Amino acid sequence: MAEPPSSAITSKGQVTIPRQLRQQLGLRRGSRVCFVLVGDHIEVRPARYADRSAKGLWAAQNHSQTCSRRFRPGLCAAAVIGLDTNILARYFVEEADADAVTVAQREAAQRLIESGDALLVPTTVVLELESVLRGYYRFSRQQMEQVITVLLAMPNVNLEDHVEIEQVLAGQRDGLDYADALHLASCRNCTALASFNQRSLAGPARQLNLQPRVIIST
Repeated sequence: MAEPPSSAITSKGQVTIPRQLRQQLGLRRGSRVCFVLVGDHIEVRPARYADRSAKGLWAAQNHSQTCSRRFRPGLCAAAVIGLDTNILARYFVEEADADAVTVAQREAAQRLIESGDALLVPTTVVLELESVLRGYYRFSRQQMEQVITVLLAMPNVNLEDHVEIEQVLAGQRDGLDYADALHLASCRNCTALASFNQRSLAGPARQLNLQPRVIIST
């Protein structure tokens, strides 16, 4: 029987999660994990985040056990359920003064997302979700980054374009607006992106040496 993967604890108490386990859990750079003591051993699980916003509380339920089935590219359309923006908003936000309809919708969203069924989040939904959570629920840039990180780590949730969304996260960390970062990521196979937006797109992209280059049309 093959030995399970292992790593040594450093003098600072740090430990590296082996690559094959990171891949199986969908963990990437920036992903957060939680450590749970179970009997005489420790379980490492993808972490959910809890943070209060002006109009809501971001739920912090553990999804690592309920979301257990991997999304498999190539599944027939009938086997995949697409998610609308309102489903994700209900899932991530718990409103203290929610009415009965809102509470019922949130419970339904939790059952669906944590069912383990293969789910698809279109890029357009991610863009609208950012607008709703930032604009209406007053989520901070960091909170929104955590939402996307959680979606990327969910084993049964497939984003329409993982590479694109990961580039968006990187762009946001560099200070780009979410929509501008998405425009740039969507044009990643182009030689350039033409824009009149010098202040928040062309200037920062040039300073950060991001690709494709942004050109100002004249």
